[in-house]
Amino acid sequence: MSDLTPFSGADLSNYREELSKGRSIRTLTLRRVNRPTILGSVGVASNSVSQNRVYLSKSPIDNDISVLNVISVFSSNNENAIINMCQRIFQHGVQMPRVLAKISKSEEIVDSLIQFLNGAFSSVTKCSILSAIAVLFPLQDDFHEKYIDEGLCYTLIDFLSSNDTQMISDSVSLITIITKYSSYARDSVICLGIHDMLLNLALNQSDEIAESCCDAIYNVFAHSEEIELGIIQQFFEPLKALLTLNCFPALRIVLLIFSELAAHNPSIVYSYHQIGLYESAVSYLKTPDLVQESLRLISALALGKREHIQIMLDNGLFEQINMLGEDENLRPDVLWIISNLLDSSSPLILPYINEQFIVGLIESSMNSSYDVRKESAYLLSTIILNISFDILYIFLSTLVVECLSEMISCGVSDVVLRCIEALLRLVYFTHINSDNGQFLAILLESELSDHLTDILSSRMEQATEKASLLLSFLNIVRD
Repeated sequence: MSDLTPFSGADLSNYREELSKGRSIRTLTLRRVNRPTILGSVGVASNSVSQNRVYLSKSPIDNDISVLNVISVFSSNNENAIINMCQRIFQHGVQMPRVLAKISKSEEIVDSLIQFLNGAFSSVTKCSILSAIAVLFPLQDDFHEKYIDEGLCYTLIDFLSSNDTQMISDSVSLITIITKYSSYARDSVICLGIHDMLLNLALNQSDEIAESCCDAIYNVFAHSEEIELGIIQQFFEPLKALLTLNCFPALRIVLLIFSELAAHNPSIVYSYHQIGLYESAVSYLKTPDLVQESLRLISALALGKREHIQIMLDNGLFEQINMLGEDENLRPDVLWIISNLLDSSSPLILPYINEQFIVGLIESSMNSSYDVRKESAYLLSTIILNISFDILYIFLSTLVVECLSEMISCGVSDVVLRCIEALLRLVYFTHINSDNGQFLAILLESELSDHLTDILSSRMEQATEKASLLLSFLNIVRD
């Protein structure tokens, strides 16, 4: 059993990359909670919220839109006909986007739309064209670069500079869409400084436009393609002005923008102290409209410097999140934050982790949702790996084994690995103290061996290695 000695602790740095990207689908859904859908920002409802569809006209949806019909109308230069056709394209994009498949592949139609935006047409016509492009662009992967190379972003800059509120609104909505669906468009938006224009508009326009501008900025920085560190650093300082917005929907998105910046470059959280974000994030927890976004931001701030984390603790962070953790819907996020805090600043957090907290964590997890049980197991494992070796005896129970054993099969590699590491440390503790009979019996009577066996055929290399070690030990004891 001396072979277990190297695993009496754990290298917690192995988990940081996956943890920063989010350990479950829950992380992704958090981004869009209580926020308008992207297509919704231009009046286009997604399929999942079809009951809230918005239309530009009440003409019936038809199935006769064809490439020839659209080109014929666009060639007429008749503004009323063009507006009507754009409305029909827009409606199809809302209700039956598949009908647009053929016209979305027409380069001639793309050329016409771009020409109309730069032509001598009324603002009403141009707004209808913006709406048509908004529903076509997600279907036109082959033409994304063409739109940009033909000057779409330059046109949008002109529209954003106008005094026409509707044109500004529709332009912002289109920027939201093109930056979501095209990294090429996103890069053009950044290079031309459009994100700076959006920020200024958010501070000087109506709450509705401010929210749309913040949503567009969010999509710029939420894109999966990486952003140069210099760009993030340049935008970070101006962005703090958006924290003064009095519009809660917009402010929620602003908090998510800060979270996205940290996701692209985790080290930037070290600079968040300069704008008082550590204090503000805790205070936002007291505002129901901002709780979920604040929790996500705090999970990023938890990776900051210890002196900055101490600021959050001094402002009542632990008490606040413990209270919020009583809500089953918020509990997974609260548990995740505590795990992050323990990973980065265990000396600051361990004083809050007393026996009462541990017992409550174990007991509350047993009858909770799967997400809560998963985060509970991760936090429990993190505590076991960080807490003083002398008091590990409080974890030698059936409930702990069941909690950790179940999540070895959860499929999330960092959770799986941490649970196995924690069990190895408990086994080593019983070995050192020559008091392993009862705990070994608990291990053998559980389904742990089955879960470990399943891991051996997975692609989780680190987890497989540790699972093999623990399984070998169990087999020796069983024999």
